[in-house]
Amino acid sequence: MPFEVASGLLKALYSPLFYQYVKGEERVFQLYNGDFRSIDSFKKRALFLKKKRFPRGTDRLLAESGSIALQNINREKEQKDDKPCYVITGQQPGILGGALYVPYKVLTAINLANEMQECLGMTVRPLFWVAGEDHNLFGITRTFIPPPDRGGALRLRLEMEHFGLPAGEIKVPPEKMIKLINKLEKLTEVKEKNENYDFSVLNTLRRLSVTEHTLGSWFIAVMSYLFEGHGLYFVDPLLANRKKFYTELLLQVVEEGPILHSLIAIAERKIAAEGFIPQVRRSGKESLLMIVWKGRRQVLWREGESFFTSNKDFFITKRNLKTLIRERPELFSPNVLMRPIFQDSIFANLAYVCGPGELGYMAQIKEVYEHFGLKMPLLYPRKGVTLVEPKLRRHLEYYNISAEEAILQAQNKPRRKRRGKEDPRFEVLRENLWPRSRPQERVFNLFPFLVREGFSFWENFCYQFAALPAGHYFYSWGEGENRGG
Repeated sequence: MPFEVASGLLKALYSPLFYQYVKGEERVFQLYNGDFRSIDSFKKRALFLKKKRFPRGTDRLLAESGSIALQNINREKEQKDDKPCYVITGQQPGILGGALYVPYKVLTAINLANEMQECLGMTVRPLFWVAGEDHNLFGITRTFIPPPDRGGALRLRLEMEHFGLPAGEIKVPPEKMIKLINKLEKLTEVKEKNENYDFSVLNTLRRLSVTEHTLGSWFIAVMSYLFEGHGLYFVDPLLANRKKFYTELLLQVVEEGPILHSLIAIAERKIAAEGFIPQVRRSGKESLLMIVWKGRRQVLWREGESFFTSNKDFFITKRNLKTLIRERPELFSPNVLMRPIFQDSIFANLAYVCGPGELGYMAQIKEVYEHFGLKMPLLYPRKGVTLVEPKLRRHLEYYNISAEEAILQAQNKPRRKRRGKEDPRFEVLRENLWPRSRPQERVFNLFPFLVREGFSFWENFCYQFAALPAGHYFYSWGEGENRGG
């Protein structure tokens, strides 16, 4: 089997909190809402969700967000006694799907939804929350691909101005998308294309990009291609806001902001007592909301009954702010700590598939969930993978070391020298297994591998990935083998 457990890397690649959570430390589970390894935890959560009322119209919201599993919605409507639950994950809409860990999160969510549907005997849908309200275009509009030979990671960037608007509202001209795909083709060219080199992947990307998209809708189109047939749904929170799913929650946050900060502080003391550092730093003066004002998404601060942006170009009283929210809710969105509350007030969230950062800030809001009459969903850690191409296997065999040993050595600076310079073979290992001094899954994009190895490489990967428990793995494939088999 091409997957190999990399248990020794869990501590090296992830935060201490995430590491201990995956390893099943009972004291860490106390910061959350149950043990993700226990089916009893899922049964308890499902029972809570069955008794909880959620807003109507969420199916329509999924359909209008561009979900690819609409036929399932129609079929499930016939089962009037079946109230669907969701396994949710999410991320900002990065170009071409973003870094590798994003599709890994999605696959983890799909597999968990399928498993829970069978175990619980109820409809469980995998759902991707497209965080189009995010305005960090620097991170959204660039990704990296592995070097074809020696050298560092190659940057792939969408040429867009950083307007400061939410990504889901920024339109991308087709010619810019096509230019990006042409650059992807150029950067994945090798002297001799192997038999698996797949032009159809590039052609599909071009076909998806011939019409104008926003960064959010383009992301959904690309992810729909990757996960066609997996029953994956998408939701656009910007659309939810325009349809006023959020209005009452926005008003409640305005009214109760100081109380919410005190609840977060309680959780942070518990986090510190266990020896961890809260993920999200806060001063207590944040309103916990963001506002789009004068073409930029900005933090909305609070002082007493007054609310304002950092440069004071927006200043308003609480009473007038609540009036503005009722009239124009689309201007407002939750900050990172409140986003899960808004999400889980709309959907019956059985479990959230999270990475290290998300696991960190979710620990800060357990009491906030309770305040809103909710309970935190079960948090299922996403699976991690490091891809080991055939050329890397050859270099590992040359040194007679494992991929895990190579990464640990790369973390501690290159040690293999020849005439004062790094050995070229080890340079290739370092730049592919520990690119830009970061875990591979947080740097490289998936599509260079699909272009070089063929789309069925991805299909085989997905099939074998489904059987893996939480943890980190190496995935390798041999030369001449068909698509990673």
